[in-house]
Amino acid sequence: MKINRFWGKVKIQKKLFTTLLAIITVPILFFGAFLLVKANESMVRQCQDQVTEENARARAVFFDLTTNIYNISENFTSDSVLADLLSRQYSDETEVRRAFDAYDLISSTLARQTSLYDICIYTNNSTIRDYAHFSYAGLDVREKLWYQFFLQNEGTLWSSQPNQAGNNVTLFDLVMYRKIPLLSIHDFAVLKITVSDNYLRSRLNNKAIPSTAYLNGGSPFYYSDLTFDGTFTPPSTAENPYMQSTDFTEIDGQKYVRSVSTLQPYRSDGFIYILSYSKNGLQDISRLTWSYTLILLLVLFIPCFLLYFYTQYFSSRISLLRSAMHQAALGDYNIISSFAGNDELSETFNDLLLTVRKIEEKESLLYENQLREQKLTLQRQELEKRQQQMEYKVLASQMNPHFLYNTLEMIRMKAVNADDFEAANAIKLLGKYLRHSLDNTGTTVTTLSKELQYIELYLTIQQLRFKQRINYDISVDPEIEPEKVSVLPFLLQPLIENSVSHGLEHQESKGFIQVNIFREAEDFLYITVKDNGGGMTPEELAALRRMICTKDETKTKSIGLYNINQRIRLCCGPEYGMTITSRKWEGTCVSLKLPYLE
Repeated sequence: MKINRFWGKVKIQKKLFTTLLAIITVPILFFGAFLLVKANESMVRQCQDQVTEENARARAVFFDLTTNIYNISENFTSDSVLADLLSRQYSDETEVRRAFDAYDLISSTLARQTSLYDICIYTNNSTIRDYAHFSYAGLDVREKLWYQFFLQNEGTLWSSQPNQAGNNVTLFDLVMYRKIPLLSIHDFAVLKITVSDNYLRSRLNNKAIPSTAYLNGGSPFYYSDLTFDGTFTPPSTAENPYMQSTDFTEIDGQKYVRSVSTLQPYRSDGFIYILSYSKNGLQDISRLTWSYTLILLLVLFIPCFLLYFYTQYFSSRISLLRSAMHQAALGDYNIISSFAGNDELSETFNDLLLTVRKIEEKESLLYENQLREQKLTLQRQELEKRQQQMEYKVLASQMNPHFLYNTLEMIRMKAVNADDFEAANAIKLLGKYLRHSLDNTGTTVTTLSKELQYIELYLTIQQLRFKQRINYDISVDPEIEPEKVSVLPFLLQPLIENSVSHGLEHQESKGFIQVNIFREAEDFLYITVKDNGGGMTPEELAALRRMICTKDETKTKSIGLYNINQRIRLCCGPEYGMTITSRKWEGTCVSLKLPYLE
């Protein structure tokens, strides 16, 4: 009951606005929020899938690479020619050079395999010194961990070797070591194959989803992005080395999607850990979510905005009807004569109007009866005369724009009923023209869009009068939005009227008026009105230029141009105004320089 009492006191505008607002906003907010959540979840899953797929692709590249390098190493470990070269004793350096220059398997392999950066063979043969791709395993080499590995083991060893790059950044190369048995001398050599970092970058280059590769829990030997490694620590060999996961990680307050997988190279005890992560994926999703949220709010705002104005319009009509009824109740029958719309409210107003007219008629009859009771005819005539004068004044005071528009509309409908559509169209255009004139009377500013509509109405009416004698074109710079640009009212119509009355006065046909509106720099708006009429002589042009700057009280022509120029200079400043150019038989061009105001 309290709710009903409270709701009964609320104004009808608020009731209507609140009810329709709830009907519109609740479904939009509910379904919009639901779709936003689902879209966000879908985009996050898609980002995870992309990172997982990129990680799988990187793992496949490393698998192919390590397997291919192992197969290449087979060519060297099983090569009897290489074993014979490494087992032989050489008398001098010349003999060493001659023997190894004839061996081209290493150079041909490097030429064919773009994945390889270098191939080197370390030997214990003291008669062989460092030459080309062969090196003597001296004391410093024999103390290295990879060499100590082959003293007790067979097979393959993968390692990462430091490589000093530019900008004081230490990078690592992926290297495979393999033991080459020399059975004839009961010794061995070590084959070292270095992977090309450029090859890896060409295969794994993905700026959106970078990857990083680690070997056996050590430092990473490959970065797609040198500025970020994903903050991943590979497990030690004592832990479970196999990993396959996609999760989220946070770094410096920023959230990332990352995927980690493990690869064991072919016939090796080592492990390669591959980390891939989305560099900007979640940030892009967040931005898209905010964008969709703003769009949803905009979609919600537009109907609310329209709803507000609709309820304002509806409430204003009710208020107008209530005011007219209150005015009639107080005995003031001079109420408005028209009511916007064609619905139940307008029908109620028509009934009120009919009631008022009936009351006025009865009062008028009563007044006439009182006049008849006058004894003297002269007094009666005088009273009737005064009554007629008073009624005339009342009618004259009631002559307002609505009466004028309704009268023109009545004439237009008669022309339509008589199938005279040209006359009907002319009356319609005239009504619009007069409405614009009356609406802007007394205003100090209007929009460029309204001015253009005004002159287009004027030119259309002139075309109806003069047919092909007058043609026109209105061109507006695409960068200008006429409905947002402010100008003084009634600037262009006098210019167009001068072009029609004076410029095209002697044109029998093909008269043309060109209106150009463009913007220069940031602060100036230019409007030119040009015709192809008779133009002016230099003397006539000079006299007209003086006339628009200095008013001549004895002249009545061109007073409109003087007024326009003075209005611009007074309202906008002395740097603005009007310029006129003309040549005899080549037409006249009037230019207005105005400030560009939005």
